[in-house]
Order: sequence, then structure tokens, then C-alpha cells
Amino acid sequence: MNNDETPAAPGAAAEPGRRTAHPATVPPWASDLGADDLGPFDYPAPDAQPLSPATTWRPTPTQRPVVLTFRIGCALIGGTGGAALWLALYLIVSSVFGLTDDPHGYGIVFGVLFYVPASIACAVFVPLAFPKRRWRRAGATSLLLWGALTALLVVMLNLV
Repeated sequence: MNNDETPAAPGAAAEPGRRTAHPATVPPWASDLGADDLGPFDYPAPDAQPLSPATTWRPTPTQRPVVLTFRIGCALIGGTGGAALWLALYLIVSSVFGLTDDPHGYGIVFGVLFYVPASIACAVFVPLAFPKRRWRRAGATSLLLWGALTALLVVMLNLV
């Protein structure tokens, strides 16, 4: 309803050329209902503007099965590398701090030999398990964490 239009009084006929309080259009979802069955909020606003293209809902495209299979495979390889990485770190730390009976330091040697491929597999494959739009950020984060963990390991091994 425009500002210059006034609704007709109840029971009185509207003047020709004047609109009443609600337009007589019925929304498509209410085609089986009569106009009398609809409440005042079921009608579209008279001066409602359509949504801009930026605010309209669009369905997200489905992910291709090849990409999904690749991401699942990377998650499995990266997760296996992560489990192996924890085992290697346990071998190294337990040998460095004397938590096991390892007088010769074999835990350090085999732990480091086990740490290198496990950490690289974890650092390379885990970021690829994320959605493709996050690969760069996940890769950068993984590289920084791998560098920090390796530097911490080198410092710890220098304590021996």
C-alpha cells in the first residue's frame, strides 16, 4: 500500500482506481487455499523488492567422486603417517629421557629413521584431505608445524 492510498472502511466498497489493504494475488504455494484462508502475513509485501543476486540461495555443486576418493585416500595416508609419527616421537623421547632401558641409544637412531618418512607423509598428505579451497592454508600450517616439530626434536637431541 502506498502512502497516498488509504484502505477502504470495513464493509464499504473501495473506490475505483484505489487498492485495498492487501493485493488479491495468491502465492504459488497457496494455490489450493482460498484468499480468505490466508492471513495478513501470507501475502507478499506490496512494495517488496526481489532479492539481489548476491543474497539468493544457490545450491553448492556436488563434489566429484574422484576428488572425494582422493581426499579420503590422503586422509588415510596422512592419518597413518600421523600415528607412525607419534610412535617415532615416543621412541625418541623415551630414549632421550631414559624412560626405557636403552643403554645404546637405538631408540634415538630408529626413532629418527622412522620420524623422517612419517613426518613428511603426515605433512604432505594431511593438508590434501581438506577441501580444495583450503589446501594452501592447510599446507602452510602443516609446513610450519613440521618445521617447528623438527626444530624441537633437533634441540632435544642436542641435550643428549
